[in-house]
Amino acid sequence: MIKQLIFTLLLVAVVSAKVVKEFKDCGSKDGKIVSIEIEPCEKEPCPLTRGSNSTIKYTFSPKLNVTSLKNLVYGYIAGVPVPWPLPNPEACSGCGLTCPLTAGETYTYSNVIDISASYPSLNLVIKWEAKDQSGGIVVCWTVPVSLE
Repeated sequence: MIKQLIFTLLLVAVVSAKVVKEFKDCGSKDGKIVSIEIEPCEKEPCPLTRGSNSTIKYTFSPKLNVTSLKNLVYGYIAGVPVPWPLPNPEACSGCGLTCPLTAGETYTYSNVIDISASYPSLNLVIKWEAKDQSGGIVVCWTVPVSLE
């Protein structure tokens, strides 16, 4: 009985997260994106439920040593960038990373973002940039999502 419960919980956790295939690199100069994962997401574009939270993870490898990393996120609505506030934009504090990051190593950033109930239902593109201590773009990616 316990084995079945553990198996079911693991299966739900695996099924609800999705490695996103439809992302685009939008100018990663000082790093390389390995993968992006959005949870929950069962199909692409990932439906994000208003009034809930979503976990965003990205795995990357910096080309330079990084002493600090700041995330900037925008929702592009009809081609217009709208800032998407993060509870903690500092990637090296509480998001699975500890700076300094070493060039050539692989790291995974993880953060829970709020999908406010006040957001309208619409399709949009999320643009995510991670900038280092000098303002250099370590990674930049875009992914289409649907607010539902």
